[in-house]
Amino acid sequence: MSEASTIAELGEHLRRTRADVLLLDAAFPDGGTRGAFELPGRPATVLVFADLDDAGTVCEAFRFGATGFLLRDMPPTDLPRFVEAAVAGETVVAPALLRSLLRELCRSSGAVTRGDGREVQLTAREREVATLLRRRYPTDRIAQELGISAITVRRHVSKLQQKLGVESRPEAIALLDD
Repeated sequence: MSEASTIAELGEHLRRTRADVLLLDAAFPDGGTRGAFELPGRPATVLVFADLDDAGTVCEAFRFGATGFLLRDMPPTDLPRFVEAAVAGETVVAPALLRSLLRELCRSSGAVTRGDGREVQLTAREREVATLLRRRYPTDRIAQELGISAITVRRHVSKLQQKLGVESRPEAIALLDD
């Protein structure tokens, strides 16, 4: 067993040894979870540690191929059971994390509820921007994550505010967080 605090360290470790399981923090620095999933030699079993409010990151890690998701504050005595299940081919999700993931799944359907209770549909790009807004990303970071200009992000945020019936970014975020 060994630890890495950067993608470079993790890559070096994977070159030197054959790991059966990778335990990865959802907030892994230096390239994030995506960088870890792109490393050659990574094991097939990858368990991601997250917080209850990391549903968007968890969904992203699932798309990259994560086997399961655990809570950072879970009792250490539970870890062997989850690792064994994941190695056996099961998708593992900490029970307390399921509610957060289901909420994110429902948001992914494209419908959001305005302050007046009406549902409005968001485009795929608006959903991506909304997800990053919920994570409190600034405009420049959203632009970088989505590979679009800051001006385009501002247009999407403006359209979101219009659809949600609010006048400010904080008001939009408050509705998106519900």
